[in-house]
Amino acid sequence: MNTTYDLAVDRQVLHDLCHPIGLSLSMIGDGKHVLEIGCATGYVTRLLTQEYHCRVTGVEYMPEAAEQARPYCAKLVIGDVESEAVLQHLDGLYDVILAGDVLEHLRYPDRLLTRLRPALRPSGYWVISVPNIAHWSARKELLLGRFNFTARGIMDASHLRWFTIHTLTEMLHRTGYAVMRLEAVYTVPWQDRLRLRSLARRLQRAKIAPGLFGYQLVVQAKPA
Repeated sequence: MNTTYDLAVDRQVLHDLCHPIGLSLSMIGDGKHVLEIGCATGYVTRLLTQEYHCRVTGVEYMPEAAEQARPYCAKLVIGDVESEAVLQHLDGLYDVILAGDVLEHLRYPDRLLTRLRPALRPSGYWVISVPNIAHWSARKELLLGRFNFTARGIMDASHLRWFTIHTLTEMLHRTGYAVMRLEAVYTVPWQDRLRLRSLARRLQRAKIAPGLFGYQLVVQAKPA
């Protein structure tokens, strides 16, 4: 995993369940001991510590980004989370393991899920967000015979894995987890237009065809 994102995230997302970060935060809750994989520059870490009063251990591959996240981390580990040397620096048990837009960048996400299962408290769980490759926009490109990579989004050039609702839940079950909750975050073209953004929110609340209209999947899963 060699891509680090730096997003402008403010308090407006805290209670926005139509935003993947807001939805993820709602699944984590207050006062948790969180292992955040791929904390990047700490834009989510800051919200976890300052707004949700969580204690966060951050793992980040890129040193420059990690140093920006350091002020918000109780502990910071710099390196590849798929490396056993990095995993050995993780200590204690966690209430939540957060992987926001991370698993699609890993070579073997299923191995990480298995490896970190003992790191969860008995009541602990994962909160995971991944892009949905079955979104209508990706299906349209395939119908046109195209599989072109982009700088961001579902077809981000740094993605090594792709997930649908079925393949994500199947991987979780195979690695010993039970899905507690799975939500799709919807989007439509030109969502900066207020009317279309409102349409996406209505579709999401009604849960209409999540596999088709869901741009991102956010899942909460506990050891089975």
